[in-house]
Amino acid sequence: MRLLVRAAAAALLALALPSTGAGQTSTPQPPTAPVGTTVPGDVLRDLPLGDNVYSLLENTQSEVISDRFNSGGLNVGGDTRVGGFLGSWSQTRFKIGDLEVSDPMGTGASLIFPDTALWQQVDVLTGLMSADTNTPGLAVRFAPRRAGTTWSRMFMGNGSGGGLAVPGAAGQPIPVARLKEYGHGTAIVSGPLSARTSLVAGGTWSRGLSYRREELPAQNTTAGSAFAHLVFAPSATREWRLLGLVQASDSPYENWPLVRTPAASTASQTLHLQTTYESHAPGAAAWRVFAGYTGRERTNTIGPSTMYIERIVDGPIQPLVDGAADTTARRLSAGARLTPVAGANARRRLEYGVDVDYASTSLANQFAGTVRETVDSRPARVWSYNAVAGNPARTSTTTAAFANGLFTLSPRISLDASLRGEFVHGGADGAATSVSWLSLLPHAYLRIAFSNRRSLTLGYARSGNALTHNWLAYGDPAAPTARIVSASAPNTLVARVGPGINGNPGFSGLSSDLKRPTTDELVIGWEKRRSVATRYTLTGIARWEHNALGVVNSVGPSAYSTLSFPDAGKDLINPVDDRDLIVYNRLPSSFGQDTYLVTNPEQQGARAFGLRMSMEHTSGRLFLLFGATASLAQGSGGNRGYGPLENDQDQPGELFTNPNAASYSYGRLFADRAFTIKWTTMYRFPGDVTVAGIARYQDGQPFSRMVVVPTLNQGVEAVQSYPNAGSRYTFTGTFDFRVQKGIRIGGTRVDALVDGYNLFTRNNEVEEYVVSGSLFRTSTAIQPPRSVHLGLRLSF
Repeated sequence: MRLLVRAAAAALLALALPSTGAGQTSTPQPPTAPVGTTVPGDVLRDLPLGDNVYSLLENTQSEVISDRFNSGGLNVGGDTRVGGFLGSWSQTRFKIGDLEVSDPMGTGASLIFPDTALWQQVDVLTGLMSADTNTPGLAVRFAPRRAGTTWSRMFMGNGSGGGLAVPGAAGQPIPVARLKEYGHGTAIVSGPLSARTSLVAGGTWSRGLSYRREELPAQNTTAGSAFAHLVFAPSATREWRLLGLVQASDSPYENWPLVRTPAASTASQTLHLQTTYESHAPGAAAWRVFAGYTGRERTNTIGPSTMYIERIVDGPIQPLVDGAADTTARRLSAGARLTPVAGANARRRLEYGVDVDYASTSLANQFAGTVRETVDSRPARVWSYNAVAGNPARTSTTTAAFANGLFTLSPRISLDASLRGEFVHGGADGAATSVSWLSLLPHAYLRIAFSNRRSLTLGYARSGNALTHNWLAYGDPAAPTARIVSASAPNTLVARVGPGINGNPGFSGLSSDLKRPTTDELVIGWEKRRSVATRYTLTGIARWEHNALGVVNSVGPSAYSTLSFPDAGKDLINPVDDRDLIVYNRLPSSFGQDTYLVTNPEQQGARAFGLRMSMEHTSGRLFLLFGATASLAQGSGGNRGYGPLENDQDQPGELFTNPNAASYSYGRLFADRAFTIKWTTMYRFPGDVTVAGIARYQDGQPFSRMVVVPTLNQGVEAVQSYPNAGSRYTFTGTFDFRVQKGIRIGGTRVDALVDGYNLFTRNNEVEEYVVSGSLFRTSTAIQPPRSVHLGLRLSF
């Protein structure tokens, strides 16, 4: 498959480098065309995406990696972690227009569920960010749906279940997820209310039920949205817009298998309001002002106060415990943009902007009970969480201002340069310390136009991490703490853990001189346009992260004795890499002496190198998006393991609290898939027939062989025996397909739709048994099997 990637690269490069045609001119173009994709709303709704924009990110964007399968109704109303190249999924930013709607807690998800029916356009950006967007990896911008000049109505329903949802194959490992039932409905009404006012309004409703590793919850997920977008134009040059969106969902509790309660549930309600007023009169400065509010309340009904966590498969304890709390997240934002008048022959165009964003997170009903931890099914530790007085409340404020200039240096050369300044302040109520960051974030992109169809872009940018509220838990007096004992010695305290302070302000906190993590980006990109509708690109990206955060334990490696175990290394057959594996055994004299400080520990910084090839074509009949990447993203995950909560460089965890977590920690990160190919095609045939297909190949998830050591004073532990990506799972390969036929009945258009997800039912593995021994690399979970959806859409 890698030969196929390289062949595709050569073919695209050949297409992108034709000889110079006679008579071509050299009109410079703005150099800020993003590394990413713009998907129009009509295309978005005619692709087989399971009514879910997360599926668009996962399946069509070659740089983007997701933590779950979203297509085919497998993720109704749920969150998804998505990241690309070096970018941590916790730093992915979501915007509706100019306003951010990312979850401030650091879940990596949007506070709103992005149903495909809501948007006029979706922009996915993974490099060459504009000055108004600050993120080290992935940004997703939603443009709200707008009304046309005439009234229209659209009703759509589609679903699957019964024999349309294929069960897992006999003799195969279990699917990581499998659809049982799915239904979705959409109603949209839009048109002019008057000569100056237009409205689009509607709603969506979804119902889904899915197996998770062949376990079925006791209830369906139901999710609904209602939205309205009002546009008032008092004149031809001024416009006022008001958007309102309400969403609600009831779903099984994400980690219900851990509490062994199939009826455990989560209820979520979201409200989003935003308004924009803009002026764009000819011969005058263009400007706009905007403001908005987003709030989401999420309530869990769990039941028993005991969790059973298998550390190898389920992941680290603390994030799973944190997810059990009821959470209220809010964002209140405002800003303005100003573009001064530029003459017709001006050699520079300027833009200024300012943004203020206030985010808050409050938690209630935190988990207070027992976690029984096993490692490879062996009893390891018991974590006892006590009820804490008060409810955690964390806030952050980001104030940003930028100046951007587009300068024409010559008929062939232009420069886009900007400087963004940000002041970030955040903390937890009652905490002894808070965080204050002042950052200057420059970018400069130089574009050399060899003709009006070929150009080369060279660029540099610096971005700063958002201050996510999971880091602010450290030192929060209302955050949870736990006592840990070994399962083999239940009466002996081994450790106390945060992130709370356990009644002692010195137990946990934030360093007073905490530096902001930043990422430097270098980009070189070649672009070839065969026409307005067709574009080829070849882009190289290099990124380096600095000042990574980490939780440091005052009980360091000196409080452990060491044990050596012969180990075969990465190559289990050839003894050339055999060596001793060092394991740390905690001395009883250090038991219970832990204290924790979030700081910038010295470590090798994360880095990424990527090559992206793409072809885009958009015309009346054809939409084609081809993307292929070759990349390397390396860093130290916050926790041992291969999952997104473990192998991600911007997660708080055990890397500096337990020396066994540091063994071979620097490797390929979760979002690294080495090689990917994603091909999306939609064609509107004569006879009102539309066919669309999405094909995806991506290399397997990186992981390491784990060696389980059962005889340690602190309880059973697993230690990585080589860096992540010393082994990889089998590649992921899916093909999703839609056939759509339209007919006219009077003034009504009727479209019949048939979707097929994972149409060829590839049983590629997505997980293996990772523990050293005779079962190492045995497949434990495979891709979801095929499901077929039937739908009907009425438009009039």
